[in-house]
Amino acid sequence: MLDFFKRNSKTEIGVENTANFQIEKKDHVNMNFENKSKKDYLDEFKLRLQNENVCYNTIKTSLYELNKAFYGIEFSNPSEIDFNKIDTHIKDLKGKSRVANLKFALRKFTEFNKDFEFDEVAVDLELWKKSNRRVTRFDKPLDLLKTLRKLSAIQNQSLKIAYKLMLSSALRVSEIAALKKENIVFNDDGLYVFVEHGKGGCPRLVKLNDSKYLSEVLPEYLKYFEDNENIFYSNRHMQQNSKDLGFTCHDLRRASAQIVAKDCNSLNDIEAIDEIKKHLGHSKKSTVYKKYLSRQVNFDNTKWKDKKHKNYRSN
Repeated sequence: MLDFFKRNSKTEIGVENTANFQIEKKDHVNMNFENKSKKDYLDEFKLRLQNENVCYNTIKTSLYELNKAFYGIEFSNPSEIDFNKIDTHIKDLKGKSRVANLKFALRKFTEFNKDFEFDEVAVDLELWKKSNRRVTRFDKPLDLLKTLRKLSAIQNQSLKIAYKLMLSSALRVSEIAALKKENIVFNDDGLYVFVEHGKGGCPRLVKLNDSKYLSEVLPEYLKYFEDNENIFYSNRHMQQNSKDLGFTCHDLRRASAQIVAKDCNSLNDIEAIDEIKKHLGHSKKSTVYKKYLSRQVNFDNTKWKDKKHKNYRSN
């Protein structure tokens, strides 16, 4: 187990390859070609981020947001960019995460291109507005038994395994989509998943809280995949199919967090919350409480019904 973790440590990953996006570390960035286009500036932006060792997911997200913000804007010099058009785009974004991601990308683009200026105050104002707008409501408790029955009825084997893996590991849908066969670790004391690129670029090793079904089906399922090949569908495909079934991928992650909380009932508060944070890949106790432990999950008629978890406080 330890050898596996060392082999896949952050310092040895180095290169990430996917069908549509490739990242490879470069020794230098060529700044001297003339008549640059928008694409040239974005390619240069990507190389700069790579040289700063920015994590794979952050680079991918930053490029996506810049491409969206610069859509329909052509320029040969960043000083020609009309920020009013970008400001309109920012106001149309849904959710504070999109705004925050774009703010990071614009700030980095400004660092690399001194001719470009953007109104950071205007972006912060829009970020504040979206932060104070309640986007998600948790009025109804998640019925875990009903959700489990929906998972069992799924005919598509890949989707069924992916959703069961989310419920057992509390991995984010993006982390599930990025898994390869070498990230699944079978050990004597249970089934583990190694997340190479978690949130913030942090790798982690997660032990599944309920791995009987997955231990049976995964060995055969993984035979159909080559090394370094993604074993599940894209984020969007899994999210859309879960909504069609009446739940979200994040519902499974929240339910998994509360299952872990029930299993930690014998620990003291500090040890328990540290275990839950480690399982989720979060660093703040307040985030774990507000987004995961405060959501009502109905465990009636499930094997977790009689287990209780402590009433963790948010501070």
